[in-house]
Amino acid sequence: IVGSECSMFKSALSPLLLCFNTVQQDANNQSSSPNHYRVIFKNGDDLRQDQLVIQMIALMDTLLKKVKLDLQLTPYRVLATSPTSGFVEFVSGSYTLTSILESYDRNIRKFLEFHNKNTHVLANVLDTFIRSCAGYCVISYIFGVGDRHLENILMTTSGHLFHIDFSFLFGRDPKIMAPPMKFSAEMVECMGGSQSDGYLKFRKYCQLAYNLLRQHANLFINLLTL
Repeated sequence: IVGSECSMFKSALSPLLLCFNTVQQDANNQSSSPNHYRVIFKNGDDLRQDQLVIQMIALMDTLLKKVKLDLQLTPYRVLATSPTSGFVEFVSGSYTLTSILESYDRNIRKFLEFHNKNTHVLANVLDTFIRSCAGYCVISYIFGVGDRHLENILMTTSGHLFHIDFSFLFGRDPKIMAPPMKFSAEMVECMGGSQSDGYLKFRKYCQLAYNLLRQHANLFINLLTL
């Protein structure tokens, strides 16, 4: 453990951010230089449901990529070590949408432009944002993920949007009359507005992803039934 890189989050259960030195070995047992791998350790949370959802997202990602549809999903790893504790992979360079909107005048595009000065790179980053936004809208709709707010939707500097915290599933939601998916006006503005090519691409990706995943409905139903 790299002690100087560890810290504690300011939240009710005070989860720990732990940084490990990891060394990979090749086929000849030659060790590579150490890499830092960060995880969040939670005590007081049941992460088994989160682990299940992440496994389903990883499976969806594989099925979509088989038909050449890459929605830039981020199936980070979750390992429940007991009914009340576990590890969650920390995705480097990620921020909550709440913090992004507070720091960049409620403008997601400004955040992406600040971290991606090159015009060509920025175009790819915006495409990543549109694809990942479509992917998680469809996934959160299919699984009926509840309690969606801008604190449990994160985005990286490379444009990857992803959801965390899957405590409420299959239509359960602490909010009354909650929408079927979390899709805010700021997301539409980042795509270029409701009449833009970016927004039309978003709708196309949503439609493709939903129809493709629907073809595998029995697979997901059987896995979840188990």
